[in-house]
Amino acid sequence: MAGPTAEARYSGVAQALHWLTVALLLVSIPIAVTLARVEFEDGLKYALYDVHQSIGLTVGVLTLLRLAWRWRHPPPPPAQGLPQALVRAQHGVHFAFYALLIAMPVVGWVADSALGFPPNWWGLVQLPSLVAKNNPLGFQLLGVHKFAGYTLLALLALHVGVALWHHFVRKDGTLRRMMPAPGPTRTP
Repeated sequence: MAGPTAEARYSGVAQALHWLTVALLLVSIPIAVTLARVEFEDGLKYALYDVHQSIGLTVGVLTLLRLAWRWRHPPPPPAQGLPQALVRAQHGVHFAFYALLIAMPVVGWVADSALGFPPNWWGLVQLPSLVAKNNPLGFQLLGVHKFAGYTLLALLALHVGVALWHHFVRKDGTLRRMMPAPGPTRTP
């Protein structure tokens, strides 16, 4: 069901920001799972914590850049023939992604501040504490952060599943629009 809208592609900048975010999440998620299983007495936990914080903050900044780019360079229209309910669902999922990818680093930063571990971004910049030390608040916020992480995982599974459905079932070119491959690119 390919049509003219299926041929429009995301810009190279949008593709780069998307795939860089994916790569960082593919590193951060296993680190988060490992953090839940490593004792604090183990020095590995602190090193992993620092990397996880840095990746999360980087994803937050990349997400803000993606939103700024998207505002100035709208994405290509949805594939032709897609029911309006699915188009609305697509917009809702993208909104939820952006909200989570901004909120999670902020919640993590506040939680870490409350626990007395404000982020040291890639060992280059010591970020300030956003709140005074307050362990109960910190652990509550880590629970919120963890719940958001599970929500993000569910959205990622949905997103990948729908992209594969577009590619293998509908064959409408939707997945190829975000792939860094030769072909027409949407101009700014």
